[in-house]
Amino acid sequence: MMKKSKYIVLLIPMFEEFNSFFASLNVKSNPLKLGKIEGIEFELNTKKVFCTITGVGKAMSSYTLGAISSIIDIEKVINIGTAGSLKESVKPFDVVIANKLSYLDVDLTSFGYRYGQMSNCPPYFKPLITSIKWSYDFNIHYGHIITADSFLTSSSPLMGKIKKFDEPLCIDMEGCSIAQIAFHLNIPFIVIRTISDSLSTNNSKEHELKLEKSMVSLANIFKEVI
Repeated sequence: MMKKSKYIVLLIPMFEEFNSFFASLNVKSNPLKLGKIEGIEFELNTKKVFCTITGVGKAMSSYTLGAISSIIDIEKVINIGTAGSLKESVKPFDVVIANKLSYLDVDLTSFGYRYGQMSNCPPYFKPLITSIKWSYDFNIHYGHIITADSFLTSSSPLMGKIKKFDEPLCIDMEGCSIAQIAFHLNIPFIVIRTISDSLSTNNSKEHELKLEKSMVSLANIFKEVI
């Protein structure tokens, strides 16, 4: 049986995030297609990295990681992207590194699970905790990231569910689903988000204006994490 190639897998939800990130990362890359998953490969600090755009949401991010895992040997999964702040102290352009992840829109409490806990899974998904050694001109927070298939605003129906968690720092649309697949595949994972909006953001234009600058921060963090 042919030995699988070994890679760190970098998952980015959106094309716009991908472009802004790689403009700052400044590495040489080559196209690489793994089954139906198109992406690029590059080397950084002697590590081989495969990167692809998953698409937005839990279903696409889960599908992408599952498909990749059947073709290559994954050393670890790193998921980066933008998120919405859930605390006043977590400002736009800050970076949040997850120390636990759960779902905002999963409720199996009738079966004895904690709110946000998926069936046959732990109460929280626990990523690798990466320590950042260098000083940057933006703030870095370590904490709870929650995930939902919704762009959350102050008027969203899911707003009332946030109080069920112990002070989550931000919300995204992919992190916990990637964590769930990595957990079942027994692959170490890291989820990092840069803040592009808050609950007061009620339109996509404001989000898009902050997205490009937000992703620049992650390029520096990724170089250190890798």
